[in-house]
Amino acid sequence: KVETDLAFVAVSSNHVNHEQGGEGGAGRIFNSVGEDQLRLVCHEASEHNVCLLVQQAQAKGIVRQIHDDLFAA
Repeated sequence: KVETDLAFVAVSSNHVNHEQGGEGGAGRIFNSVGEDQLRLVCHEASEHNVCLLVQQAQAKGIVRQIHDDLFAA
């Protein structure tokens, strides 16, 4: 089956795979997004990013959620 209407979301940060406050950055991303929304995860290719494949209709909300949970003060 070929899926359409997907979006690629990349989260870049210094050492996103390293521990941050007891929980790794990638773990915080997955908790923020919720695994039921993920179609594909590319992790460990670089210590500076995690890439996600999500439904196009959900992409903008997912980007906002990740930003709010990880980067907002």
